[in-house]
Amino acid sequence: MAFTIIETQEQLDAVVGERIARAKETTKKEFEGWISPEELTKQTANLNERMSALDEQIRVLTEEKETLTNQLTEKDSTIAAYETASAKTKIAIAAGLRPEYADRLKGESEEEWKTDAASLAKDFAAAHQTPPLVNNEAPIEKKSTKDQLQDWLDQNM
Repeated sequence: MAFTIIETQEQLDAVVGERIARAKETTKKEFEGWISPEELTKQTANLNERMSALDEQIRVLTEEKETLTNQLTEKDSTIAAYETASAKTKIAIAAGLRPEYADRLKGESEEEWKTDAASLAKDFAAAHQTPPLVNNEAPIEKKSTKDQLQDWLDQNM
């Protein structure tokens, strides 16, 4: 390229314009894929709003999870209590005790409950012997009303 002398303002403007266009094109290529500051501000504000909404949703879901976990724990303990009461009642009945005595069984396992039920049944059996079926009293004689009155008069006169 040969050097040409610039003699007019138009020639200078053309050369400078060409160089400015090349610089703009180079800058465009260099910052291609980058975001403008205005667009960055908009996206940041949008992301902050979404993040706040998600934080609130996380808080609500965490509270709901805690509530459900507490309810589940309560129901599990209630079910365990019913299962324990049922097992104790079955053991008490099998040992010959009345079902009301199932709550009095001590221990943590079925084996301990069975041992305690057997012990209680043994104690109750010794304490509550059934009376004999034979009547040991003298039989009452059937007397007529006249004879009964005569006996009464004899005793009271």
